[in-house]
Amino acid sequence: MGRGRGKEHRIAQSAKPAKGALVEYVELPISLVIRGVPVSLQGDSVHKREWRDYVSTEFRLHPNVRGRTHLARGVGLKVTLRYYYAGWRTDLDVDNFVKPMLDAGNKVVWHDDAQILDLHVFKRSLRRENEVETNDPDFSRAFAARIDFVHMIVETSSANEF
Repeated sequence: MGRGRGKEHRIAQSAKPAKGALVEYVELPISLVIRGVPVSLQGDSVHKREWRDYVSTEFRLHPNVRGRTHLARGVGLKVTLRYYYAGWRTDLDVDNFVKPMLDAGNKVVWHDDAQILDLHVFKRSLRRENEVETNDPDFSRAFAARIDFVHMIVETSSANEF
């Protein structure tokens, strides 16, 4: 949420297809690393809005999302959220950081977070996790740096009954 992100945010928002142009939809799966401590649903509204905007911008900058239209209402989704924190413990409950994260994807990745049919949420201490198998270089860098981050994976739900 540092300086310089505002310009990228404006550019990403303005990437709308011209009238009559072929529409490209968000491509799944999406694997996204969001650095920082997630904001709780119970937090103050200013911090929630800042966090939502930050996560939204990170989504918009992802190659599978950039310049594309969000997924239509009929597409059911599976979302996995893994919060890795640097300390031995955290007071942040898993159910409290989910909603602000999902709201950030509205009208960016999906039409509405009601499209999420499967939700898997984890929190893990980086002090207790020594290794994780992954092919995602961004995840590997964040994990190796031992900084707080959320790894978010968005994919099509196998229960696509939406």
